[in-house]
Amino acid sequence: MATIDFDAATSAALDAYIVNHFPDASSNPETRTGVALALWAEHDTRVNLDAYSPQLSALAAQVGLVQGQDSVARAMPSDEFRYYDIASWHDRIIPDYEPFVGYLSMVRISLPQSNADVRDIRTSIGTIAVGDHIYGSIEEFKKTYLEPPYSNTTRLDLVTPPRELGLRFGAVSAYLGYTSGGTLPSFYVLEAGTVTGEPKVPFACATIDGNIVAYTDYQPTPFAKKSHVYRGSLQVVGDNPDVLTITSEATARSPYIRITAKFTETTTPKNIWPGFLIVRAAAIVAARMHDVPLA
Repeated sequence: MATIDFDAATSAALDAYIVNHFPDASSNPETRTGVALALWAEHDTRVNLDAYSPQLSALAAQVGLVQGQDSVARAMPSDEFRYYDIASWHDRIIPDYEPFVGYLSMVRISLPQSNADVRDIRTSIGTIAVGDHIYGSIEEFKKTYLEPPYSNTTRLDLVTPPRELGLRFGAVSAYLGYTSGGTLPSFYVLEAGTVTGEPKVPFACATIDGNIVAYTDYQPTPFAKKSHVYRGSLQVVGDNPDVLTITSEATARSPYIRITAKFTETTTPKNIWPGFLIVRAAAIVAARMHDVPLA
């Protein structure tokens, strides 16, 4: 997608909008343009974009984006990849908010054996870019994890949100690991990231039915802290991810948020454009700033 050359004040305002809602997120011309386009399409005035309305309108027409609609026009997948629609329940416990459900789509790929074969992968709902996941190949993965079962990996599948029109909503991805030529996954790795697409922290679990307990080690929202404890599990049915559960806690065994994501394999993914997911997540953060403790 083409980018817009915003003036210094507007660029600074877009960057501030991103970092104020998502402290560890970064920005660049593609992110600024995509976020601006999503704000324009959502009629969101938290960043003054009046001077760029003609350019945003023209760009929306160019990419097939219509105000009031979630997705750009596209054909349904006809490739070899597998797709999932995800319904994600967010339950803020401290303080107690009414849970809400968010939706997004992910694509599944098998990573190459060698670093020499790492490349961007284009799918029907977006691109899985090399920089959008920590491990690009089994070779690279094994350089990080030197002990079994990881050192016995013969196949590594990545289930992840793709990048579309310059943006990616990258809060979480999952790797399914196969060892010694097995046909079912035997371990998993959850990859936490920012809503603007940067992968940040991997959390490995040596058994497919095990749990993860670790420090969060990054700050996805103003309410999180690197020293908070992250607990996660991924239920797998056959070779399919089924239910992902994540909690975060500042005090031992007292989670302040619980996220439960249900994966449904599909040949007709909904694939809401990532720009909308980003600005809608920002709206939720903004609405809670007044009574959710800041890190």
